[in-house]
Amino acid sequence: MEPRQVSRPVQQLGGLFIAAVGAFLTWQVWQVAHTGKYFLSVGTTGPAFVVMGLALIAFPDSRTERRERGESLVGLEGWALLTPRWRVVTVMGIVLTVGYFFYLTGGL
Repeated sequence: MEPRQVSRPVQQLGGLFIAAVGAFLTWQVWQVAHTGKYFLSVGTTGPAFVVMGLALIAFPDSRTERRERGESLVGLEGWALLTPRWRVVTVMGIVLTVGYFFYLTGGL
């Protein structure tokens, strides 16, 4: 049984919320980075949230993309479910998160 499809405006609203949370996390950690009193595991996720949120605003999710192309979702999960576009978005989020971590910590 496939999950129900979420309408595009709801996806975009969710993307806006996710991007806003990511921007807030990124800004907050940047503000307190000089004190050393922050949680890197939480703070460095901000850029990934921003990327994912903006991508949700700009593009339909991978399930919707596959449905629109007439592809079956049966047996697809995880990385296999992602379309090439969403794989790029995911990698961009990871790269920005790692880069932001190194920026905050001053490198290795």
